[in-house]
Amino acid sequence: MKFSGDSSRVGDDGAYDEFLKVMMDFQAQRIDTRGVTTRAKELFKGHTITLPFQLETTG
Repeated sequence: MKFSGDSSRVGDDGAYDEFLKVMMDFQAQRIDTRGVTTRAKELFKGHTITLPFQLETTG
């Protein structure tokens, strides 16, 4: 998975850094695809405009 590097879309709440940690955990096989999905949904909650339709969250 590639991320654009434009952290302005996710705000200044540390979400970009946390997202990078999630991706590093996945690359190091510390978490699986389900773990990435779970963590990403929580991380981007309220930022549904940046998520694909299937991953949109409420709240």
